[in-house]
Amino acid sequence: MNEIFRTEIKWLPKGKIFALDEYSREYSINSDGKPEIIGTAAVSFKGAPHHYSPEDLLVAALSSCHMLSYLHFAASHKITVLEYEDNADGMLHTIERKICFKEVTLRPKVVISAESDQEKALALHEKAHTQCFIANSINFKVHVQPEVTK
Repeated sequence: MNEIFRTEIKWLPKGKIFALDEYSREYSINSDGKPEIIGTAAVSFKGAPHHYSPEDLLVAALSSCHMLSYLHFAASHKITVLEYEDNADGMLHTIERKICFKEVTLRPKVVISAESDQEKALALHEKAHTQCFIANSINFKVHVQPEVTK
């Protein structure tokens, strides 16, 4: 598979003064044909509490990838899923003066039909976890190729 995913990020200055405690932390996320998302920094980094932060989106990406993998395997194994809900969270910490995620905990709650195999449905969570490509990608090098113009 060689699918490319493109996203445009634009900072939204919002007319604020560009000073350490004053500048806007808001930005827009756009991808062709999809609704715009307004993002911000985490509240602890002076972000707005009513927009998604990169930290929220990382936890959501892990949670939704697990869910989609699980639903695929459940359907493949004739497990009828009636409801799926996850209350996930992630913890940041500092290692060698760098802030990073220490862990993310997924807490999926699944309701299946009476005819479905409950043991198999439970076991499929491990398979979904090992096949979730977001979970398989969280420790990777990021290459930065900046361009600065005036």
